[in-house]
Amino acid sequence: MHDVGSLAGAAEFETPEIEVFENPVKHYDYFTRTTNKRFITKCPITEAEDYTILTVEYKPKDLCIEHRSLRRYMASFRDKTVSHEALLARIMDDVLKACDPYSAVISADCEVCEGTTTQLQMKYDNIEAIVDFESKRFRENANKNSRTKAEDTHVDK
Repeated sequence: MHDVGSLAGAAEFETPEIEVFENPVKHYDYFTRTTNKRFITKCPITEAEDYTILTVEYKPKDLCIEHRSLRRYMASFRDKTVSHEALLARIMDDVLKACDPYSAVISADCEVCEGTTTQLQMKYDNIEAIVDFESKRFRENANKNSRTKAEDTHVDK
């Protein structure tokens, strides 16, 4: 069996900080998806370059990821020796630490060798935060609907 390293191995190298900004549209339910079609790392077994299409998708809560900093963050993995599994776990940990989203999905479509591909996907859901968001939105809509009905029944004389 090959020793492909652990998550600790992926955590050993430094990456630039993922910068964030205040979510300007917290009241909307949306996802943000960023894809890097030229993501390159090194295989821990063969030390050959691994070419990957990497996608970071998340549902923002209070903070959004600044795209330019995410691009720099992704580029910092070039020439790093890391397994795909440890790579996704490292990126997921860093995304969660940076913006604490409602949910996140990190996907990798890896060209392993000679046309063979491996696809990995790691998911995270903050169920408590999602329920809080949905119940708050429900209450806001209920209040809005009750105000609208009250306005409709008011007649000027």
